[in-house]
Amino acid sequence: MKGFILDKDDDEYLKNHELKTMDKEIKKEHEFDNITIANPQNSNSIYIIKNIFIKSEINKLYLGIGSRGRKNCFGEENQEFLFFNDTIEEGEYIHLVSIDNNEEKRMELLRNKCIILLPEGFLNIKVDKPIDKINIKILWREENIE
Repeated sequence: MKGFILDKDDDEYLKNHELKTMDKEIKKEHEFDNITIANPQNSNSIYIIKNIFIKSEINKLYLGIGSRGRKNCFGEENQEFLFFNDTIEEGEYIHLVSIDNNEEKRMELLRNKCIILLPEGFLNIKVDKPIDKINIKILWREENIE
């Protein structure tokens, strides 16, 4: 497994380091039913995702974590770490949680947890019905592997 979920009981580490933020309204030409946040196989970095906030016209979403080789890089400028309508096989991930959505405000996905993605790790967000737009905010930190 290349992705891990940890409790935020001791998040002193994240408090003492500057977090990167991606905050975007994403609108696609074609509908999608999932988003994958991936750490590519050649990144030489560990990605620590402190939180994800989503606002969209969905009722329920599902978080899964797993391993899969990707060649793209984690970078806000090209959104190369976000993949839409990703085909993920049953054995490639572990289902973490189902979350009910409040369409009126942004939904906090990692209230008491944080996600660590090693190279080839991914976090998948699956929605209950196809959508063409979503507002997503990701708070994360990158640590180089030496």
